Amino acid sequence: MMLPLALALAASVPLCPRALEPPDSVRRLNVAVVLLTNSFNKTLTPAEVERVHEEVTEFYAFYQQHGAGKVDFDFSLVQIDRRLARREIAEVSPNRYYLSRDNLEAELTARGFRGKFDEVIALHAWSNANPDRALQAYGGGAVGPDGRFLGDAGFNSIPVMGRDPNTIGQVLIHEVLHNIDDMFSRSGMADEFFNSDEMSRNMAQLLREHPGAFLPRYTDPEMLAFTERERQGREAYPWAMQLVYYGWMLERTPKEAWDRLRYGRMVPRDRPADRPRGQRLGVHRAARPLAAPAADLRADRLRRRRDLQRRVPRGLAAGRGPWRHRRRRGFAGRAPARRERGRRVRHRAVRGRTVARPGGAARADRSVLRRRAAAGACHGQYLARGKFRP
Repeated sequence: MMLPLALALAASVPLCPRALEPPDSVRRLNVAVVLLTNSFNKTLTPAEVERVHEEVTEFYAFYQQHGAGKVDFDFSLVQIDRRLARREIAEVSPNRYYLSRDNLEAELTARGFRGKFDEVIALHAWSNANPDRALQAYGGGAVGPDGRFLGDAGFNSIPVMGRDPNTIGQVLIHEVLHNIDDMFSRSGMADEFFNSDEMSRNMAQLLREHPGAFLPRYTDPEMLAFTERERQGREAYPWAMQLVYYGWMLERTPKEAWDRLRYGRMVPRDRPADRPRGQRLGVHRAARPLAAPAADLRADRLRRRRDLQRRVPRGLAAGRGPWRHRRRRGFAGRAPARRERGRRVRHRAVRGRTVARPGGAARADRSVLRRRAAAGACHGQYLARGKFRP
């Protein structure tokens, strides 16, 4: 007799709505960076290990800039110095290799990774110039999360030093976007986050939401025509264009969607990570922390630039030889080198003026680009050379 009365009372009690996250909170994902410094065809030098850390720092700076207030990463670094044998890397096609998650899962499980990370990034030493004629199959590859790796962690693998080391951070930005896309899909929000491979498909929407995003290089009609040529296989997006798209992907995703993500945890924005960035789990040899001060990074770049200039052959420094008129494809092109007052210089137009850089540095005035990006005057004007620098 009391059951109908109980049901009626229960129906009359309003359901409590889901508590909203505080506006000053942020979704923090636990990310493990596994650096394997020794493989059957390459051993990273200390300078190369340091270079990898810089690339990870620049990848993180991009997400800090465009995901600010919504998403953050809590990094843990594991450096493994044992030799990675050829049989431990998957051969996806004849003499083409890719370090898959299956190759690493047993070792990472033994190290206590299961259930502790939302994302695992594997960076492994590689050289395409080796007597075994073993080549990397991909520039990078991302899988999951799909519930099949270390509990429910996303995974991506990138060979380092097999190609231009300046592309390590670029590939990281792209591949982690794939993992985040899968996180949103598994959280029931497949439409909240775009696919980083579908730049052409989403170009019209990007330009509707941000007219002039690619100025001053391309107007919106010119960009749509470029997109059509890319669909036909006649063009390829240079890196600076891709950065505009990737930044827009992060910025357009609302904070409410990040708050509902099943991965990571919500923490106050002003609270430091529970585990300091750069802390190493099971490191065999000391490595540079990931969150190195910006001043240290600038000093390192200046030191490497001076070292490179000292190693430039005399004929090259004088502007002679086969490199004299070489052009590098990029968002804004690159002027050929020429000799001026005994120095090899490159000229680049930056914000309406020409900047000459001695010693072949060929760097745009980053302070100008940084100010412009901060002011929102030119969302697409990152580094014209095709390399993002925080």
